[in-house]
Amino acid sequence: MRGDVQKITKVYDGKHRTLEIPVYQRNYDWTEKQCSRLFDDLSEVVKENHRQHFFGAVVGKPQGSWTWVVIDGQQRLTTISLFMLALVHSLRASEVEEGEFNAGYNIDLATLIEDDYLRSGNEGNLKFKLKPVKNDNEAYQKLFGPESEFIESSNLTANYRYFRNVLKATDLTAAQLWEAIEKLRVMYLDLEEFDDPQRIFESLNSTGLELSEADKVRNLVLMDQELKTQEKLYEQRWNPIEVCVKFDTDNFIRWYLTLKTARTPRKQDVYEEFKKFIRNSKLPVEFILDDMYEYAKLYRDLLGATTGFIAADRCLKRFVPVMGDVVLPFLLPVLKDAKDGIITESDFLGVLKVLESYLFRRFAVGVASNALSKIFSTAYSDIKKFWTPGQSYSSLLAYILKRRDGSGRFPSDSEFRENFATKNFWNIHNENRRYLFDCLENADSNDVRDIQTSLDEGSLSIEHIMPRSLNDQWRAELGPEYARIHETWINRIGNLTITGYNSAYSNSSYERKRTMENGFLVSPYRINNFIKKQKHWSEEQLIERTELLTQAALDYWPLPKETFQPPQAVLPTESLDSDLSFRGREIVAFEYEDYKETVTSWADMLQSVLKVLNQSFRQELIALTNEEICLATSNNSNSSLREIDHGLFVDTGSSTSVKIGFLRRVFTQLGLEQEALVFTLRPLANDVEPRDDELEVEVEKKYSDLTKFIPQLEEAENLEGADTEVIPLLSKLKEQLTAFSPENPQAALGGLPVPEFLKQNVIEQLSAEHILAVLTQHFNIASMMGDDYLLEELRSGRLRELLQRLEELDS
Repeated sequence: MRGDVQKITKVYDGKHRTLEIPVYQRNYDWTEKQCSRLFDDLSEVVKENHRQHFFGAVVGKPQGSWTWVVIDGQQRLTTISLFMLALVHSLRASEVEEGEFNAGYNIDLATLIEDDYLRSGNEGNLKFKLKPVKNDNEAYQKLFGPESEFIESSNLTANYRYFRNVLKATDLTAAQLWEAIEKLRVMYLDLEEFDDPQRIFESLNSTGLELSEADKVRNLVLMDQELKTQEKLYEQRWNPIEVCVKFDTDNFIRWYLTLKTARTPRKQDVYEEFKKFIRNSKLPVEFILDDMYEYAKLYRDLLGATTGFIAADRCLKRFVPVMGDVVLPFLLPVLKDAKDGIITESDFLGVLKVLESYLFRRFAVGVASNALSKIFSTAYSDIKKFWTPGQSYSSLLAYILKRRDGSGRFPSDSEFRENFATKNFWNIHNENRRYLFDCLENADSNDVRDIQTSLDEGSLSIEHIMPRSLNDQWRAELGPEYARIHETWINRIGNLTITGYNSAYSNSSYERKRTMENGFLVSPYRINNFIKKQKHWSEEQLIERTELLTQAALDYWPLPKETFQPPQAVLPTESLDSDLSFRGREIVAFEYEDYKETVTSWADMLQSVLKVLNQSFRQELIALTNEEICLATSNNSNSSLREIDHGLFVDTGSSTSVKIGFLRRVFTQLGLEQEALVFTLRPLANDVEPRDDELEVEVEKKYSDLTKFIPQLEEAENLEGADTEVIPLLSKLKEQLTAFSPENPQAALGGLPVPEFLKQNVIEQLSAEHILAVLTQHFNIASMMGDDYLLEELRSGRLRELLQRLEELDS
């Protein structure tokens, strides 16, 4: 890379040079604010007689003899070109005085600027020196022609007009402004063949508008391609992706990453996480863009309720406004499976109905939504772990959601009934209120009225049957306890309905609301059928109507019935924020964000979690040693202290409940979400109570680093769809086995191949040396034959049996 500070005009230098802004660059988006700042800077250069003014960095790379591809700085270069063009046209329209400029030129200033800095080539083959990205390029070229052909919707046109206006009003001459332009200095970086454009692009600190996360991703996937390949990928993939997602590309990429990695990145980290995803996937950019395009079309169909499944689309049209983006990492691959015929259309609808019940019940009950991101980032992989051909996704989803508690729970009928009947449904977001009354009015009927649209447009509104302000007629209607009744029931579901005549009803008496022209008696809406039959409106009617609507809600948002029974070996999972008592439970593994580890005890877990946290929060953890007795900065010869880092220790000689409470406080102090830490536990038999939560006694066992994998291997044997999760687990087992492997495993087996050795020997009678040799040979064979060999050994149960024998010998 060659770089130094140069005049900005140097970038335009060369009669035949073309400045090409590649398609992966964002569209031109500087506004009048940035243009005004530029003109003020130029004016200051003239008036203060500055020798130069720094204008940021410009980075490019030659491609061929006459093309310079702009890597960074396109906003500056485009804006300067617009200013120069406005200056040329202002001069020719006599809107600005030319003034005196270098007498060495044989042409006027306008011709000089146009010929040397706005055009390239010779007469008969003139081209535009600057070539912006596709849509901007058309608007830019129109500015050289008649004003009647300008593209007024373009930022380029708006900024060109701004410059024409300020030039018309300025007291500076064109020559002075041109001299000021020549005093603009940029860090001019001319990349060489071996330079990495993306790395350099990332390191620049632009003073222009900040790039969006999608802008950075686009640069990443297109920048290193040849121009023709860039054009192809942009036209056939990137631009169609953005059109499909209605240019909400940041959001789409975030959820795409979640469904691919089972982790939800923060909005500001999307680009960095995408870089990591590309690096880890080791897939060609073309393949990733193809995959993104497929999911972008699913994204469009899902949010637009255009899946092609009639019943599902009817459900989605109602559900999407309140659904929330957090379910997309789950629903997108489910929709893909439905379109691919892996599940039926009716099963896809069943999935939507389970989601509707789960999300609306949680809304009605007021359960915090902070657990949903984690739940739906893994829900699809959780289903695939249990799924076998012919099984329904909807029953598996119901099982996965109903087994959760705490902030992830599926509210019960009793909890939902109580909260639905008493919730303030007036003071909720409009989209939730529209959805609620649409569902109560139409339920699953094919004969529907579009309540949501009518409420949104204002042709319908929510009516308080008992008005918000009581008059004498209503006080008499409600009786002596009118004040209590009014305060209790005013905004509950029993007192709310829909009408197109809210203003006419006002706070009229109940009799008048019922019998007046367009009153309740002639209301066409099913939700008003009970009201039509009532001659009075008091607490008795409010109670009865509430019961009717609550039952309708229970029918429309039901608690799914249990239809799936998992294998007994399935390991339960619970997050740190769970309401479950961990008293006496045994831990198998934990997961925090993208870190997973199999552990032998809660003490192992505590040490490992703190080691992970220490990578980002070392100073905060050290500060907590003043408050938390579990943390210490020295060993003090305490046998239960485990090292987290140099000068930081944790006391693991406590009960499970103490450890959990300590971790919850740490997460709160660090501002971390407790649901992000998930524990995998050993299952409890139905007739076994958790043992007492005593101090954890750490008993060292020689082979515990290997035998700790037994519960997860046993679970994997019973789950056909768990291969993608098992492979990393087996890799961890292989890593731990290295410390125990004999130098010559073949000799330890008497020179026999593993299959022959196991035919001649019973696993229950093998020595530890033999087991370690067999395991080592299994992994050696797998390195040549591939993962399928190990998966076959896993499914047969032999890997688990070998480790169980090792555990017996270790006791």
